Amino acid sequence: MKLLLNNMLKGLATALLVILLGGFLYVNVVKTEDVNLKLISSSYVNQIKTSTENKNEKETENATNEIIDNSLEEENLKLEVKEENKTLTENSSTSTSSKKETIKDETKEVFKEESKDVKEVETKSETTVKGKYEPNLSVLKTVEVIKTYRGKITGYGPDCVGCSGKTAYGHDARNGNIYYQDKTFGSIRIVAGDASLKFGTIVRIKGIGDDIIAVVLDRGGAVGFAASKHAYFDLLHENEQAALNFGQKTATFEILRNGF
Repeated sequence: MKLLLNNMLKGLATALLVILLGGFLYVNVVKTEDVNLKLISSSYVNQIKTSTENKNEKETENATNEIIDNSLEEENLKLEVKEENKTLTENSSTSTSSKKETIKDETKEVFKEESKDVKEVETKSETTVKGKYEPNLSVLKTVEVIKTYRGKITGYGPDCVGCSGKTAYGHDARNGNIYYQDKTFGSIRIVAGDASLKFGTIVRIKGIGDDIIAVVLDRGGAVGFAASKHAYFDLLHENEQAALNFGQKTATFEILRNGF
């Protein structure tokens, strides 16, 4: 019986020792695992935190860079718009300036043409004939009268009915060209005369005011020395109206040269 009790006590003691040892080991293992778990959890949290912070910093940096890029792009856009506006303004200014110059040049041309037209009208109104009556007076003092006639003289214009505007000699009497430049007698008048007088015959007409020196360069159906003719000579005028105003006069005719 005593032996049984001893064995039971030894068994209880052993069981108690096992329990105590097991509890100690459990506590240490759990604590170690808890510590390790805490360390692992802390490390994981730190990793997550670091990753999150890095991600946030990267996102912040990207956002900042994007804002900067957007700002730069906006500034560039503003500069491009400004340059385009400047170019448009310059082009518009150049175009406007060019249009102004064109209008100015056209205005000058119109004014020039109008001035030219006015000048031509004024010239025609002031001077109805070409040339000027300027006989060589020094020659007239030396020439001798070849023959003298007395009779009627009339006038005609290059625009008379049936007239071509040119004399029988070929002188174009239109546009007021009623003078002839003779090498010897100077700038003198033109007359139509009898067929017996050669072209180039010089005649001095006297008795109708100032003497007139003229050259025979034309013929006329009503002009000549025959009794059926209306006058001995017909004096060329700038137009038919001036000739009608001249009318018919009696004069003395002195032949100073027989043709060219």
